[in-house]
This record gives sequence, structure tokens and C-alpha cells, in this order.
Amino acid sequence: MLDPSNAAEEYVQTITSVLPSLYIERYLSAFAVSVALWDHCITLNEEFEAVWVNREQNVLWHVAYLIFRYGTDAVMVFTAYSLSGTVDVGNGM
Repeated sequence: MLDPSNAAEEYVQTITSVLPSLYIERYLSAFAVSVALWDHCITLNEEFEAVWVNREQNVLWHVAYLIFRYGTDAVMVFTAYSLSGTVDVGNGM
């Protein structure tokens, strides 16, 4: 039979070994969002000239660009927010 005090010690050791990786995930996701938003800020002029001023492109390309450029940002922000620990996404929305 297991000794309860030994089982509790093992449980605490397991939890404390996992916690640092959770903090790293929180900070790395926030850092990734910051870098992506910074990239959007510094390339906005080039994006405007290449995509939005060019009227020869089909509207479908503009819609696809919006989805791929800004849809991924929305997913990144949601992921960073859910990993931040301020929201419980496991109990239904």
C-alpha cells in the first residue's frame, strides 16, 4: 500500500516541475503576439502599396489576404489570452 505522505510529496514534486513550463508558455505566447503586431506596424506601408492600391487584382485575393494576414493574428491573440490564465476556456463558453 502507498504511504499517503510519500504520495503527497510525489504529487507536489510533479506539480512544481510542470509550473515553470506553464509560465514559459504564457510569456512566449504574449511575446509572439507582440512580434507579430510589430511586424504589421513596420510593414503597413508596403502592404498598403502592394495589396490595397493595386486595383488589377481580383477581390478574392484581397479577401484571402485579409483572412491569412489578420485571421492568424486573431487566433494568436485568442491563444495568448487563453494561455494567460485569466480565462477558463475549459468550462464552456
